[in-house]
Amino acid sequence: SRGVRKKISTQTTNLQEAKEIAKEKFAEYKYLNSRGYSIKQNHFTIIARKSIQENKLQFERRDQIESWKMYKSQIENFWIRVFGEKRVNEITASDIETQLKHLLQVKNLANNTARHYLLALKWVFKQALSNKVITNIPLFPSLRKYQKPFKPRPSFSEEEWKRFTEVLRTFDKDLNKKSPLILSSQMHYRRALRDWCKLISYSGLRTGEASLLKWKDWEIVNKGKKNEYCILKVRAEEKGASKTGYREVIGLHWINEFLTKRKKESPFNKPDDYIFCHITRHEGKPIRKFKRTFDQVLKKAGIGFDDKGNKIKGYSPYMLRGTYATFRLTMGEVDIYQLATNLGNQVGITEKYYSKAKPKDFAETLSKVIDD
Repeated sequence: SRGVRKKISTQTTNLQEAKEIAKEKFAEYKYLNSRGYSIKQNHFTIIARKSIQENKLQFERRDQIESWKMYKSQIENFWIRVFGEKRVNEITASDIETQLKHLLQVKNLANNTARHYLLALKWVFKQALSNKVITNIPLFPSLRKYQKPFKPRPSFSEEEWKRFTEVLRTFDKDLNKKSPLILSSQMHYRRALRDWCKLISYSGLRTGEASLLKWKDWEIVNKGKKNEYCILKVRAEEKGASKTGYREVIGLHWINEFLTKRKKESPFNKPDDYIFCHITRHEGKPIRKFKRTFDQVLKKAGIGFDDKGNKIKGYSPYMLRGTYATFRLTMGEVDIYQLATNLGNQVGITEKYYSKAKPKDFAETLSKVIDD
């Protein structure tokens, strides 16, 4: 009555069998149509792309467009490739679990990242449910049974930290003789790495937050006094600049010393200039990665690589943040709530991943008997 058409193949050349199959399918589609359900060939790709667009406005209203882009990428670059031509109502819980195993075991994604992939897939099923393409969402697998053994966030030991900073101190001068232009460029990037590493180690900033810091985001407090420190303002408007939204981070007073010197030496020292930026190619743009030069420092310091020269897992720039958190807890006598707030983490996360303290570290306090 509404002019709905659906063409199918009965998959047989026997006329009688074809008639019986056609009658059964006709009854099935007639029933679905009468209940308001779509009988079109709703392939996964069509529903997936619609779900992306439907969610965009919702995420824009919540100022979470970067999260929307992440889910969009996961749908387009993974789920559509996997289920593209399959009909949504034919995708089973078993199919989803198979792909989850692929993400965890083949792609070696972290459980939390895999969880986002599953959330992206749920977008598609919710869209299909809303369009009455399906009557229910298949059961999604639990990530609990795939939980990997817990590992604290990596951080330098005191000895490793001393060796690392010792190399950083003269790293900008440890250069091969080349043309003055190349030497100048190499010196710039090595000094940028040195100051970038110190900034994270003395504040606990995330690597992306440190890379996108601008001069206007740095403020000295109690300058010249005993309790001098700095405030680093983490902005939320740039991709990669913030994971938690705008927040202010307290940095140790040493940051003021090397940033003051850096600002005087840098040709890019206006309020809206990036503290760590390129000077040749991509001039003025932020330096987003220091991985290669970071590894060079590790090698020179004799840490982070095994006897065969293979990189040891965990020795990445992100461990600078772990080093800050660990040292603050174990040597700085900082309250864990205060530290978590500065890191932009929940207290439980900070305690789980960064606290290396053991009961024996507090033996004196725990063994005290309070007199009545």
